Amino acid sequence: MAVTGAYRAPRCGGVRLEHLTVGRCDRILQRILEEKKTSNARRARAVLSLVCGYAVRDDALMQNPVWDVQNLPVSPRKESALTPAQITAIRGRMQVGRFNRDDGHRPNYRALIDGIDTLIGTSLRVGECIRLGRCDEDMRTLPPTLIVSGRIVSNEA
Repeated sequence: MAVTGAYRAPRCGGVRLEHLTVGRCDRILQRILEEKKTSNARRARAVLSLVCGYAVRDDALMQNPVWDVQNLPVSPRKESALTPAQITAIRGRMQVGRFNRDDGHRPNYRALIDGIDTLIGTSLRVGECIRLGRCDEDMRTLPPTLIVSGRIVSNEA
């Protein structure tokens, strides 16, 4: 099957597949970035990379030119952190929920608060925090240490 020249993308200006170079791919993506949004340029990069990847597998190209193009700008991430007032509100809700249970089951309030404090103080993920045991902490050292050596994984099978 001859793949060479079979693909001509409108944004590429009718460039034949074997004439796609790193510079040409970079200019195509930069033009899309100027005319459209960052997400459009990212999508175009993914599609162009897939097409070139298939061409490499079928020996139409020696290497994928999209791998070496300039990185596209990253949209700023929204920073989020709990305020002291929000932490106090969470603790208050946990305490109120402890007494307002209709089913009679009362969770271990202290363990919940300690878990929340551990999550906040260490920036652990929930699965890592749940996995912690007494053998993972050493309160005799200065400063006290916590060894995170595993996590809980939920298998959806």
